[in-house]
Amino acid sequence: MVQVIFTPLTLPALFLYEWKIRRTDLRSARLVGMEGVVDCATAERHIYGYHCGRLREISSTTTTSGSETAIYEPGAPRKFTFTLIDTCAQTLRVINCAAPPIAMMLCGEDTAGHRAILCSYNHETGVYHREETLRVEECVRQQMKSARSVNLSLEPFPLKLTKAPHDEDVINSSLDGQAPTKSREWKPELVFS
Repeated sequence: MVQVIFTPLTLPALFLYEWKIRRTDLRSARLVGMEGVVDCATAERHIYGYHCGRLREISSTTTTSGSETAIYEPGAPRKFTFTLIDTCAQTLRVINCAAPPIAMMLCGEDTAGHRAILCSYNHETGVYHREETLRVEECVRQQMKSARSVNLSLEPFPLKLTKAPHDEDVINSSLDGQAPTKSREWKPELVFS
C-alpha cells in the first residue's frame, strides 16, 4: 500500500529530471550556418523559438560591415557571406567564404584560446579546403570529436565558373565591377552518412 502511494509521487520528479536533461542538451556543440547576414535576435528565434539574449555577436577581422560595399575584382575568387552560430559557446559570427564551410577542425592553441579552421568539402577529390580561421573557446574544444586522418588543402575551394541561364545577371553584375546581388544556389550534397 505504501509503495502504490509512493510511486505516483515520484513521477513528477522523474518528469522534471528528464526535462532538465533534455533542456541542457540544447547547449551541445553544434555549428549552424546560414547564407547571408542574420542578427542575434532573428537567429535565436529560429533556433530556440524565442529571443532571450543568449547569443552574443563576435566580430571577425575579415568581415566587412553592412554599410561598406564590397568591390568585386574580376580576377579574384568570389566570396559569399555566411552567418555561423555556435550553440555551445552561444556566439554568432559573420564570415566570408568562397564555399559553404561544413567542418571545423582544431589546429592549435595560443594565449587567447584555441585555433580552428572552417573547411569546405570537395566531393570530387575527397579533400577539405580551408575557408576561414577562427578562435574558439575551451568548451567548444572539449565537445569536439577527433578524426583519425583527413585530407586537408590550404588552397581555396576550386570554383568552376559555368555559365548557367539563371546566373546571367550574376555574371553581368560582376563584370561591371560591383558585387553580385544574387546569392549562389548551393546544390545539396550528401557528404556523410
